[in-house]
Amino acid sequence: MSKKEEYADDDEIDLKEIFRTLSRYKYFIIFCMILFGILASVVAYFKPNIYQTSMTLEIGILGSISGGNDIVSKAISASSKIKPDTEIEILKSRTLMVEAVKSVDFSHRYYVTYRMKKTEIYEKDSPFDINLTKGFGKEFKVLPYDKEHYRLENKSLNINYIYKYGKEIKDDNFVFTLTLKKDRKIHDNEKYSFEVMDFDDCVSLAQEGLKVKVSGKYTTIIAISKSGKLKERLPKIVNALASAYIKRNIEKRTREASKTLSFVETEIDKIKDELKKSSIKLENFKKNIKTVNFNTKSDIVMKRLGDMEIELSKLNIEISMVESLYSRVKLGKKIESILINGLFNDNINPLTNIIDILQKYRIKLETLRIDYTKDYPEVIKLQKEIKETQNLFKSMVRNFRKNLLDRKKILVKSIKREQKLVDKLAEDEQIYHKLERKFKLNEKIYSYLLEKKASSLIAKAATVSRNRILDKARSSYKSAPNRNLITAVGIFLGFIVGAMIAFIRGFIDDTIKNIDHIKKETDAIILGIVPSVKDMDKNERKNLMVFDYPRSSFSESFRNIRSNLKFMMNDTSSKVLTITSTISGEGKTLISSNLAGIISLTKKKVILINLDMRKPTLHLKFNLPNNKGISSVLSGYESLKEVIQVTSNPYLDIISSGAIPPNPSELIHSKKMEEIIEELKKKYDIVMLDTPPSGLVTDAQLLMRMSDSVIYVIRANYAKQGFLKNIDILSRDKSISGFSIILNAVDDKDTGYGYGYGYY
Repeated sequence: MSKKEEYADDDEIDLKEIFRTLSRYKYFIIFCMILFGILASVVAYFKPNIYQTSMTLEIGILGSISGGNDIVSKAISASSKIKPDTEIEILKSRTLMVEAVKSVDFSHRYYVTYRMKKTEIYEKDSPFDINLTKGFGKEFKVLPYDKEHYRLENKSLNINYIYKYGKEIKDDNFVFTLTLKKDRKIHDNEKYSFEVMDFDDCVSLAQEGLKVKVSGKYTTIIAISKSGKLKERLPKIVNALASAYIKRNIEKRTREASKTLSFVETEIDKIKDELKKSSIKLENFKKNIKTVNFNTKSDIVMKRLGDMEIELSKLNIEISMVESLYSRVKLGKKIESILINGLFNDNINPLTNIIDILQKYRIKLETLRIDYTKDYPEVIKLQKEIKETQNLFKSMVRNFRKNLLDRKKILVKSIKREQKLVDKLAEDEQIYHKLERKFKLNEKIYSYLLEKKASSLIAKAATVSRNRILDKARSSYKSAPNRNLITAVGIFLGFIVGAMIAFIRGFIDDTIKNIDHIKKETDAIILGIVPSVKDMDKNERKNLMVFDYPRSSFSESFRNIRSNLKFMMNDTSSKVLTITSTISGEGKTLISSNLAGIISLTKKKVILINLDMRKPTLHLKFNLPNNKGISSVLSGYESLKEVIQVTSNPYLDIISSGAIPPNPSELIHSKKMEEIIEELKKKYDIVMLDTPPSGLVTDAQLLMRMSDSVIYVIRANYAKQGFLKNIDILSRDKSISGFSIILNAVDDKDTGYGYGYGYY
């Protein structure tokens, strides 16, 4: 398999090429890193400090009393069930933040601009106080003027006036008084400004950076944290929010418990009067008949009837409560604001769960409405869920009411059946049992209502201490920005951007850069590589560096080429060596002159002929005239002997191009050209031909076929990779002998293999 095929089959990532690209554009990448690092540092400098504070809140600290089956335990248990998710939404709600902001006034904002950086400062650190009654939400700049006056600026209001400290300023857009604090002054290098925000903006700003979450998976401890620009303000807001939450919870449950207590107390007053009347009637009847000894059978019937009537009375109380709830639902009262805990038996607890869900939905809906309209998909979806849940609640209340009424019907029928048995008793006995039954009924109901009252009182008291603050928010700590990290990220991004641009430029750049590019397209022999020489175009005479700088890497590369060329050429006879390139500017004359020079140092007679008669430059390398040359000989104006010029090296002669002829191609293709070469071969060991570019004219290809060896010069980072296709065709041409390539002007980072080796 050829080297070209080996490179074609190699699909792995060329790490060497990646590092070459990075090395080639290393100064550009470093520039990008420095630029991005500076930009990141500027961004980090102007980014305001962000502080954070936190606190913890324990909710539902009163659980059900273990093993308690009495009415007190149930009352406490019924009112102590709290779901953390619902409470989190309440704490994040705007409604609660409104209550918190009312207790903490932070509408005044003060700023100072120092070294181009604007920073908010605490009210106590401001050198002046503001008392503003009109002009909320507008920022004013305050600049020092003298000890008693200041300059006020506001571009939007076209304000730029001087006012006196402590004097009220009245304008159509604002009214305020600015007072300089005692022993304070505004420095010339500091620019102050202030803004007094309206209440709604204060609430919105207070909600920014607020985070509420459960501390653990199985805990009822809620962590509240807030971030902001002014560290002194954060603890006040968080603590005010927690206090507002506890206060709101107490007020809501106390209000609902008071409604229940009021209902129970009203019923107690009614039953108390009835109990007193029934007691008097029973005592009077006993005095009148002077005996109360009736048979046992009647006692049993009357006891059973009395129990039923007591049960009916309790049922009527529950029905009254349900009817009250049912009427509130029918009137369209918000279901989520109804308190059920403590009113009914355990079988109504599912209603409590639904109310909890509705509360959570309602809070989420209020939060969404702050930022979105009613047509927002999430708002529409949530409203639909709320409506479906409300309908479910109404249906459950109707079913519960129906069940109570059905129980009442069954109980009334049973009472009527027992009443018929009572009617068969003697008249005095009936009257006595009736009075006794009524007295006992009122007594039982009175006791039952007293228990309900106690239950309501305890439930009301239980709401006071069910939530508490575990750890108050104290000092704030700086959480952002990490300026060192921002700068480091900027530098890293600079490297990424620089590398990406480098790779893009490398991808777009289709020039040949190293021998690997050549090997991928052709199997031609690579005779050697020549490093680039800085400033060589500024002083053409220094191009013959093998004489001027014999110890340079440039000269060393030509010694390696000379050694490699020795193995290629038969050393027994004179040889014709053609040097060409695809286009001009690839260093063909540079290579031919220095190669001729390095070979002549081995005491071989070398003659170098400049056949590039269109753009002659060879004479400049040797500081020789060009008034006559090969064109003169080919045209018949001069003899060959007359145009040969000697150089400082006795083994090296040259023939310059001479005057530029009108027909250089015809002259090169003439029989005379072959005769000249044959004549020179008799006198010189090496006849070296510096030809025109082969990609522009056909002159070079004729001279290649007349030569024993051909050196094709390719300039790195200049010649296009597309040139290699034609070079590969020439290397396979059987009529061209000894075809090889020299890669010229290679950067040190792209040399790859060094100068000490040939490439076959």
